[in-house]
Amino acid sequence: MNDLNIGIVPSRDAVTAALLSRLAYNLDLTSTQYERARSAYETVGSVLAADLRLPLARSKVFPQGSFALGTVVKPLADSDEGFDVDLICRLASTEALLPAQAKALVGTCLANDGRYKDKLKEKARCWRVVFAGEFHMDIAPVVPRLAGGDLIPDRELRVWIPTAPELYATWFNRLADAAQTRRLTEAYVIKAEVIPFPDDPAERGWLRRLVQVLKRHRCVWRDSLPATRRDYAPISIIITTLAAYAFGEVASAQRFDSPLDSASSRCRRYADVCRASLVAQRARSMVGTKPRCGRELF
Repeated sequence: MNDLNIGIVPSRDAVTAALLSRLAYNLDLTSTQYERARSAYETVGSVLAADLRLPLARSKVFPQGSFALGTVVKPLADSDEGFDVDLICRLASTEALLPAQAKALVGTCLANDGRYKDKLKEKARCWRVVFAGEFHMDIAPVVPRLAGGDLIPDRELRVWIPTAPELYATWFNRLADAAQTRRLTEAYVIKAEVIPFPDDPAERGWLRRLVQVLKRHRCVWRDSLPATRRDYAPISIIITTLAAYAFGEVASAQRFDSPLDSASSRCRRYADVCRASLVAQRARSMVGTKPRCGRELF
């Protein structure tokens, strides 16, 4: 009897998982886009590090946001905004430095460099360098916080408010099981320092892929809304944080037969977390209370 080569038909879940993986893969930047972002980051970092004014001379520049987390998403084909690269410039100072002064230090440093003078745009609490047709880079100043983490200017530049971009990246990347940013524990540096731009991870894992897909869904949904309602679209940090919380809770409580089972369960948990946050927000608005720092998720 002749041997028959009978192919194994993949399960529906396996096919769906493969399609989702391919979808997420197509959201990645091209290698050319990634390298241009890396080059721009290194150049801007070197300009800030070369400034001899004391708070900048001993500053530390590092990426935050989607590049630090490995969740950057290619912009939509018809978008004229490009993608964004977020930087933090930690000044060697304390909160005695006024927020407006801190922002002005970074802005004048970049404006004095001929490469950025015509590309620089002022935002509420940061500076944006626009690389037309490709991407933009937002640079925000922070100062170390004595209690841990950092302080960033509020949008009115009146007071410092707590933030922790490095700790957030460490927390998220640990959950994603593939940290791409170096965790630095030193509290003081003797010269300006530019942290290397994260490598683009070849295998992002399901948490990062899930965040990428959710962010793209947000963008498509936002563009379908009337202009007056587009501000309702959630910002990336909310999507990322809720997904990570849901991912962490599900991963610690259950075992899964396939990546699709895992992703599906986490999406359901993500929806539960979103609903719980909405209920809490509505409850606060009904009783007229304001969120207390450190007690709420956002």
